[in-house]
Amino acid sequence: MPGKDFICSGKLLLNVPPPVSSQVVAVWEFVQNIYMKDKMKRCYRCKIDKKHKDFFVSKTSRDGLKTYCKTCTVEYNSSYGSQHKKNKYKTDESFREKKKKEVRDRRKKSPEKMRARSVFSKHVVAGKIIRPKVCSHCKRSDKKRIEGHHEDYIKPFDVIWLCTSCHQKLHKNPSYRE
Repeated sequence: MPGKDFICSGKLLLNVPPPVSSQVVAVWEFVQNIYMKDKMKRCYRCKIDKKHKDFFVSKTSRDGLKTYCKTCTVEYNSSYGSQHKKNKYKTDESFREKKKKEVRDRRKKSPEKMRARSVFSKHVVAGKIIRPKVCSHCKRSDKKRIEGHHEDYIKPFDVIWLCTSCHQKLHKNPSYRE
């Protein structure tokens, strides 16, 4: 029957031109690429033309496939940890111990600061202290995060509510208060 798709022995036979809607076109291209396994695509990393079955599926790409072939993706993922130092905490035991020691030393250096932060944050989480939506310095409410600044750590509930940028400016320059 002309103008219709048929499924024959598990394969989709496409004989219909793609619809007009952009979302439907994207789905149409995705279905075409998945079921037309003999179609070729060039790997962005190794620059070799390979069959579609040699690429992982991706919902975000236009053709429904990753830009790297499976071999290059596996190779890239295995080398990622050694190239990126932000994961060092997970992989390097000596680095982890060093960071734990730094935290312990910081807590020993100023226990009243840690105690004030802990008590205050527990009350905020429990809902006993309500975080305002407006920075007390710049009076802007479109900021993402409002933080409590302690002037004196002996008084854990005496805080100034500041947005992140005002809080950072205050710590860098104490005269910023005025």
